[in-house]
Amino acid sequence: MEIASDNAAVVACEGVLAHLDREGCKDIERLASKDFRYLSYRELEENIWKVQSIKAVFFWRFWLASGKEAVCALAAAQLEEVCAWSMLSCLVSDPKTALKR
Repeated sequence: MEIASDNAAVVACEGVLAHLDREGCKDIERLASKDFRYLSYRELEENIWKVQSIKAVFFWRFWLASGKEAVCALAAAQLEEVCAWSMLSCLVSDPKTALKR
């Protein structure tokens, strides 16, 4: 479940950052600078309270429309990769038995 949660967080973050970039947000580059200090969730409490209505709009307009779909596609790709590696390990460990399965 941790990977699925990470994928969801990444897709949501990419969606927000891509929208800000598309709208010409100049400060977005500062988030990647070495001297930028990320605050804890608790330190952002007042700001988080202010963005609740924006979060709701983002959720309904982006996440439910395309973000959720992107996470499902990532999960399916990862599952496919795991299945391929599993099959390969069976073949490598005992090719005779793997062919009988």
